Amino acid sequence: MTLSESIQGNQKLTVPMPGINCMALGSTAPLSMTLLDALTVHVKMSLIHNITQHISKQAQHKSGVALAPALIETYARLLVYTEIESIGIKTFITNLLPHVFKSHVWSILHALLEIIIHRIHHSPHQYRAQFLSTIHHMAAVPLNTVTQITQLHLCMESVALRLITGLGNREVMPSLTCFFSPDSKPNVISTDSEELNRVLVLTMARAIHVTGKEMRILYDFEIKVAHDILAYLTLNMQ
Repeated sequence: MTLSESIQGNQKLTVPMPGINCMALGSTAPLSMTLLDALTVHVKMSLIHNITQHISKQAQHKSGVALAPALIETYARLLVYTEIESIGIKTFITNLLPHVFKSHVWSILHALLEIIIHRIHHSPHQYRAQFLSTIHHMAAVPLNTVTQITQLHLCMESVALRLITGLGNREVMPSLTCFFSPDSKPNVISTDSEELNRVLVLTMARAIHVTGKEMRILYDFEIKVAHDILAYLTLNMQ
């Protein structure tokens, strides 16, 4: 049995999870950090690739059984290794999250969002704005187009809030401005939550005050932010 197979579980063995009629695949013991630390970069990359492929297949098949707890915890542990970030956290943001969202498998999406919430302090700051953009894109889907998604939207808002407030003063500007082009709309702005936009502006103001740094691109960014928030408020007041 391979490492990835040992944590995936099988359909014949399930374990009860919190919630009503919620069952998960039966593997509950994640790979230890000691073992993961001992693996070569190549083996780590192969392992996280297999896990990503497994989650994608489960989402595509719309499995009614939740992912194995061992798989989720092992995946969360692997995401913190910077030497495999190209196939780890980058793939997580750009491919896996959007794929699971498009598949409308909310149980898996919830699990992935929980990974972000509890491992956010391990995420390099340069990926947090990209996380934020992806979350806003998913949260922009109108509630009436997807059933039973209110709790999911609240979870997305919680993730976005932690992403914004988790940025250090010296991380705010590099994270946000590298994800912004003066000729394009900044996609770190929420079209659904005035509170999140207010927190974003206050976080930027705090960073400017503490670091004493202002740049031309930051000025353009703030103009765009103010314009989008004003447009958001105008739309919601009609």
